[in-house]
Amino acid sequence: MNTTKEDIDIDIDINQNETPLYMIYNEKQEMDAELHLFNYHTLKDCGYWKIAKMIIAHSIKDKNNTDFFLDCLDSKLQNSNDKLENIKKVFYTNHLDIDTVYEFEGAIAKYIVENLKICKYKPLGYVFNTDINQNKWSFTISVITNKNIYTSNRYITENQIGFY
Repeated sequence: MNTTKEDIDIDIDINQNETPLYMIYNEKQEMDAELHLFNYHTLKDCGYWKIAKMIIAHSIKDKNNTDFFLDCLDSKLQNSNDKLENIKKVFYTNHLDIDTVYEFEGAIAKYIVENLKICKYKPLGYVFNTDINQNKWSFTISVITNKNIYTSNRYITENQIGFY
């Protein structure tokens, strides 16, 4: 197609009549938001990181908790051909505060699963059969991966955890 001088003049006139668009950008506000996000993931002292750290600290503080939750969950993950890297979310409820369900995602969810301590399994027998809830934990945890959902609040057997 041949362009004439008149076509070019028409294009110029059309572009001159348009009002220019400007993007409003607050550099200081963007820098503050980026710094806050950086501190959130490095210092881990606010938001969901702070809650997750409090949950882990509470589980470590209880001297009865000697085993890691991940050690029990690992066998279930292997049986399902799943792995720790597939964890997307963790839902955690403490029985002291039943109305509150905490939802953790990504790195925070993996942190909870890797560091949460639980009590050791006590076999039912002549010595320990007085308490029917002896292998029940003080919390309920649900781990959601790409493949499955694992929910537990107690030991079923020495090598198996589950939810009743």
